[in-house]
Amino acid sequence: MPIKKSDLSYLRSVVNGDVALDQENPSFFNRLFRWYEQIGVRFYGDPDEDYEVFLDHLASDIGYGAA
Repeated sequence: MPIKKSDLSYLRSVVNGDVALDQENPSFFNRLFRWYEQIGVRFYGDPDEDYEVFLDHLASDIGYGAA
């Protein structure tokens, strides 16, 4: 996964809904989104649904569940 250990706290805030990654840091979001596409995550083409799928995978990959 293309993240640094220092990004984990920030990504936990994303998973919790405190930060809208796609709006507040679109370049980081796009990099992670493309990475998920490359490893075979299937998205629906609907931005809202895709963001939820993205968050589910992100939470799982960083070992963090939404509260």
